[in-house]
Amino acid sequence: MHMNDLAASLGLANLPHLDSLLAGHRANAEFYSQALAGVNGVTLLEPPAGALSSYWIYSFHIANKVEFIEFMRNKHVVVSQVHARNDTHSVCAPFRTHLPLLDRVETTFISIPTGWWVTPEDREYIATSIKEFASFLPVPRSIARKKIIITGGCGFIGH
Repeated sequence: MHMNDLAASLGLANLPHLDSLLAGHRANAEFYSQALAGVNGVTLLEPPAGALSSYWIYSFHIANKVEFIEFMRNKHVVVSQVHARNDTHSVCAPFRTHLPLLDRVETTFISIPTGWWVTPEDREYIATSIKEFASFLPVPRSIARKKIIITGGCGFIGH
């Protein structure tokens, strides 16, 4: 028996359960989208119109990614970058090129689990842990320092 045979057997055995497995993944992803919306330091991805993801993982951007990974490790939550530049591998190294936007994206891109094994309690713990990490992040100046205009009694600025 080859690994291809084993993988095919596992896939065929799970095919009858596909709809319920995907429903669980998508429910977990929807929970994360609602729970993490507007969280400081978290930028959620917008799926394209008409797209329906399988959400085998839930990816988003997080400030201070390296510290976030360590924080979540201490919370016993596995998070991962999952996707990296292909041209960092030796076989693709000759094709490496200057891609500054991709380099910037890679510094914040992270994924959390959404699988059928993630219970409602698990996903609540994961979201709460992300919010806890985010509470230690500095608030961007654009939010922290809203411009306030103080007017005198006549309504003139600086009066």
